[in-house]
Amino acid sequence: QHRRPCPVSVTWLVLPAGLGVQQLPPTATVPAGGSVTLSCTFRSHNQTGTKVTWARGSREAVVLDPAHPFYQGRLAKSQQDEQGRAEATVTLSELMERDSDLYRCYITYPQGEQAKGSGTALTVMGR
Repeated sequence: QHRRPCPVSVTWLVLPAGLGVQQLPPTATVPAGGSVTLSCTFRSHNQTGTKVTWARGSREAVVLDPAHPFYQGRLAKSQQDEQGRAEATVTLSELMERDSDLYRCYITYPQGEQAKGSGTALTVMGR
């Protein structure tokens, strides 16, 4: 009788090797009123249609929407594709204490594969 594999590892078998996402920095502590830039680097295979979504929250992920009144004028996103690699960044400025949270990038490839960053724990210090 052979033992069944541990269920935790099964979820990761969906992702082909090499779809690793490097998210930096792992943690950030910023004074209120300051700004922070988070970056995710991932393999792009020069594909068009790779979508990057930034979200916050450890339990329930809430997508960062530049049009939302809470983020209006203080959220900037960019994405650069180089040879086989892409870097997506998000800059959050005029930080408030309630911006403190876990931030993470989610990459959706054209074939429907998904990968996500390890997350950045952001702490905003009161004035």
